[in-house]
Amino acid sequence: MALAIAFPLLAPMLGRGWRHAEVFGVMPEPTAIATVGWLLAVGGRARGVALAAPLLWCVIGGLTLSALGAPEAAGPALTLALAGLALARATSAT
Repeated sequence: MALAIAFPLLAPMLGRGWRHAEVFGVMPEPTAIATVGWLLAVGGRARGVALAAPLLWCVIGGLTLSALGAPEAAGPALTLALAGLALARATSAT
């Protein structure tokens, strides 16, 4: 969730200005990142099924941003890595 909240800060850091900031709830990548964070925080048995769509979008959005040469591609990639670590930790704990 912290990554989704910090995602809009990338625009001014990259010299683009606030009008170009990607905010969750409006743009797809930050929304997928926030959804993954929320589902991992909530937990539950249905979380694996619910995580499929936002994780798939992180793959699609990350690959698209990477092909465009956008530095924001690191956000979805980092989300995938952290979600994988969280899920591996959760399954090893049970």
